[in-house]
Amino acid sequence: MSTSDNPWIDFPKTRPEKGLVEWRIPSLAVPGMVVLVAAHMRERGAGFDTVLSPVFDYWDGYRVFVPAGLRWRKAGLYTIRTCDEKVIGIEGLDVAPCIYCGKIPEIQTYDQRSPHQSGAWRFQCCSWGITPTMKDPREIEKVRRKAFSRAARYTCESGDAAIATRGEEK
Repeated sequence: MSTSDNPWIDFPKTRPEKGLVEWRIPSLAVPGMVVLVAAHMRERGAGFDTVLSPVFDYWDGYRVFVPAGLRWRKAGLYTIRTCDEKVIGIEGLDVAPCIYCGKIPEIQTYDQRSPHQSGAWRFQCCSWGITPTMKDPREIEKVRRKAFSRAARYTCESGDAAIATRGEEK
């Protein structure tokens, strides 16, 4: 399903039904970043009422709150437990495959219950492809791409130098 067939809908205007939903949540910790999350709409107790709301809501004892600027659309194919949520991306961020295993790394945060509030992110795909934790995942990708570029340049240059010292032609 393409994004044009599945547009984002403002949460205050129309609320989704119970079940798995893709969420577009502006980050509170990193200005200008928008976190894309797959999470369930579920029924929850709120005082004497039962309300339908996302798993990352906040209840202050009187009302249920959701992040400002929240948008949603029907979910793609994700397998997630009802109480969990999964970061499926950062809007506008194209993550390069790992140079070790070739897979696209999973974007992880230490605050899985509220990824839009998180200031600690990392990428992981294999035992060699774990990045250091940083505040902004966009910066992680910039560092990764710079490192990949240097590694490729170093490997090519050192390979050419080895051939030259043996007297072989390129």
